[in-house]
This record gives sequence, structure tokens and C-alpha cells, in this order.
Amino acid sequence: MEATPPTAALTARGPEDLIAMAPVVLGFQPEESIVMLTFGPGAFHARIDLPHTLAEVDAVASALLTPVLRHGLRRSALLVFSRTTPDRRVVSTLLDRFLDAGVGVVDLLLVDGRQWHHLDEEGDPGAGVPYDVAHHPFAAHAVVSGQVTWSSRGAMAASLEADHERIAEVRPLVEALPVGVPSRQRAGERAWLLATIAAADRGMPPDDETVARLLRDLRVSALWATVLMLQSRECAEAGTALWTSVLRAAPQGWVAGPAALLGFVAWLGGQGALAWCAIERCLAESPRDERAHWLADLLMGAVPPSRWEELRDAVRDPA
Repeated sequence: MEATPPTAALTARGPEDLIAMAPVVLGFQPEESIVMLTFGPGAFHARIDLPHTLAEVDAVASALLTPVLRHGLRRSALLVFSRTTPDRRVVSTLLDRFLDAGVGVVDLLLVDGRQWHHLDEEGDPGAGVPYDVAHHPFAAHAVVSGQVTWSSRGAMAASLEADHERIAEVRPLVEALPVGVPSRQRAGERAWLLATIAAADRGMPPDDETVARLLRDLRVSALWATVLMLQSRECAEAGTALWTSVLRAAPQGWVAGPAALLGFVAWLGGQGALAWCAIERCLAESPRDERAHWLADLLMGAVPPSRWEELRDAVRDPA
């Protein structure tokens, strides 16, 4: 499940608003998905793959409802994005799970790319209503605010894939660096990291030598934790750009550190789906990476980025 905090500037008043809101809050156009929008204090939005059998419904319902109930939410909207009409039993069973849990569903829509349909309690679609949200105010708001909305989740994930040309430049540089950073040198290295991240916050992208040094430092758990502590919600956008650049330049074997850090910064910036894409890159290289699993727990629990200050106090630098 990919969860993201709400966008306060967006207020939905009807089906087309809900449809236009989904790609804006997720960061990409959903396909073959259920998108859940929630309302009230502690609200968040989430996407999960569309279940196609009754055997899959319980897992999907539990993944969606567990954080909803933990946050005490009682109102939601469910949007089924699919080119074909899903099995009516799947939809009706999912709706029953929400209602049995005391969570109201103010709207249940099937969105097929051309029309939207109200789905009744039996999962049957009503008459189709054509829609076009390409020029909807929500989409315009995203453009004005500089938000990138990808055409699909696959396109978002592809934006984090390896940049092989840059990797060819970075690999010999990182391999030429001394392995690790001795304890007596870490104070100086922390100062360098602080200056490097501050430069990135001012819009100065790292050169290849800087990327190589960052990759080396991120292999040192104490320095990775130091970098984690330097992240803030205010600088999440710049941090996302920095760590995306470092991740894409990382040779095989050096991916896990920047991928986990990018996932964290994406979460700080309210980009839950991007955080999941980064987690997937981390786990592809290091399936047992504790940092990625910790972040996955935050996302599955729909923990809001506003809790970072509280969480920061609980994180200890191993040095």
C-alpha cells in the first residue's frame, strides 16, 4: 500500500474532483488500482493494486483499514481505476469490510479512463459519465506548485533507475576511495556532509567526486545516521533531488544506502509512492536492509511526516 498525507489546498466536491485529486496526491496516474481518499483529522490517501479474486480482498481490505482505524478515521472514498469492470463480488466484499469496520464510504467509483460510474453496494456499475480532468484546477495547482505527476507508477519507478553513463564515471572514483572512515576522521566527515547537503539545499547539484564520497560515507552506518538527522521537511524537495541523483549514479553494491535515504526524504515530503519505489530499489540489492523495513513500516502505518521531530528523538546515532 502506498500512503501519502493529504494536500490541504485540494477540496473535493464531486466525482470529477475525486478523480482529478488521485494522481495529484499520489504523484502518478493510477492504473488497475484502488485509491482510497480519507477525510478528517489525521487523514491520508493510499493506493493499492486492484484485487482480482475474493482470496485477495481480505489482504487488501486489511492493508487499507488498519491505518484508517489506527488514525480514528470514519469517512472515505474508494476509486477503482480499471479499464474493465472488476468482479462485482470483489467490490461488494471490499465495501462490506469497510462498513463492518464502521468506516463510511461517501463515494465508490469505477474510473475506466473515459467514464466514471457509481458502483452500488452489490458492485454493479451505474451509467457511465464522460470526464476529462486534464485541465482540472487540481492539475493546474500541481503544475504551478512544481509537482511532477508521472503517467504511471512504472514511469515514476523508472525515474530512479540506474544512469549507466554516470555510473561509469562514478565507479572508478568510489572504488579509489579508502574503505570506510576511521572514527578519528568522522567529525571532519560530518562537517563535510553538512556543507554538502547545505549546498544541495541551495540548488547546487553534486559533481561525480562528491557523489563518490557520499556513496562511500553512506556505507558507514554512523555517517548514514548523521545524514538522516540532517533531513528536514522544509528541505525535502531539495533532498529528494539530491538523493535521486546519488542513487541513479550508484554502481551495483552501493545502491542500498542512497535508496533508503531517498525513501525517507520522499516520505518527509509527502511522496509516499516515490518512497515505496526507493524502498524497492534498496530491497532489490539488500533484501534484509533494516532501514528499508523501518521505512516500510512507517508507510504501511500511514505515519504522517509531521511526526519526524518525535521520531528523530528516538533514532540514535550508532557512533
